[in-house]
Amino acid sequence: MSVASRNLAGLLAVCALASTHGATAQEFFQGKTITIIIGSGPAGSYDNFGRLAARHLGRFVPGKPNVVAQNMPGAGSIQTANYIYNIGPKDGTALGLMSPSTTVMQTFPGARYEAARFRWIGRINSNTNVTFVRSDAAVRSIEDARQHEIKLGATAPSSPLAFQTRLMNQVAGTKFHMVLGYIDAAASMLAVERGEVDGGSTAWNTLKTARPQWLESGFVKVILQYGLTPNPELPDVPLAGNIVQSEDAKHLMSVFMNAADVGYSLMAAPETPEDRVKTLRDAFQAMADDPKFREDASRIEKSIFPLGGAELEQMIKETSVISPEIREAAAKALTSD
Repeated sequence: MSVASRNLAGLLAVCALASTHGATAQEFFQGKTITIIIGSGPAGSYDNFGRLAARHLGRFVPGKPNVVAQNMPGAGSIQTANYIYNIGPKDGTALGLMSPSTTVMQTFPGARYEAARFRWIGRINSNTNVTFVRSDAAVRSIEDARQHEIKLGATAPSSPLAFQTRLMNQVAGTKFHMVLGYIDAAASMLAVERGEVDGGSTAWNTLKTARPQWLESGFVKVILQYGLTPNPELPDVPLAGNIVQSEDAKHLMSVFMNAADVGYSLMAAPETPEDRVKTLRDAFQAMADDPKFREDASRIEKSIFPLGGAELEQMIKETSVISPEIREAAAKALTSD
């Protein structure tokens, strides 16, 4: 074979390899199943957003793969984060939807992941957590919570909801007493109905969709919201970061309250090939813009405030650097009563 022939053969081989690689990104998902692993039990915002994505994402992924949702509750979503990061498939067929506090929870005992290394696919909606109390509770405001102890239901010590209220005890002088051990948000809400606890902390989306009658009847009152900026639907509810006085405390709160911006997001394992990450991100964006997807979200009374995967990933990289001082504060909040 002449030099020219060998060069041509080599060029054709390279082109064929490139074509095959490109086709892999487009055709890999054909006949496959993508599993969206939800870091909570059935019902509640995590589950609703995860299943909403599962109903629509497959229509926009080349190859039209089947998409299913699977619940994996445990340790406030840490179990799901550990699974996606360390155990699950690394090929784009396993996506996680877990706590918006994933970036902070990497400091918690038992967390075996780095949030900035996940391949973030896209945010479905931002998130605001709230603390609410029964109308017959002794505490009706943050000022009351500094004077009287109140029992709030929660899942695990590592749950971001339990963590945020304990952090308020540490930096704002509130007297929230966490009653732990409820399996999920639905179980802790049932405890509120039964009078086992005086209230709880949950996502605003969960409260207003799972128990709208509580708000309409005045059975509960929202006394605090967690986030970097106030939720426009809660104009009269104080923002956690505005409760504290010192600049150090305000900085601490800002680090831990970024969950509102991370929101309900999909992510893949760090090792997911770049071409499949792009494929999934493009599919997510098409889904987010789709009228049928938005109509379905409206049907389950879920607002949509999407953010693309690249922008989301950059934001998380910028907010996931945790200093030793912040880690110490997190450990203290986790072990406090």
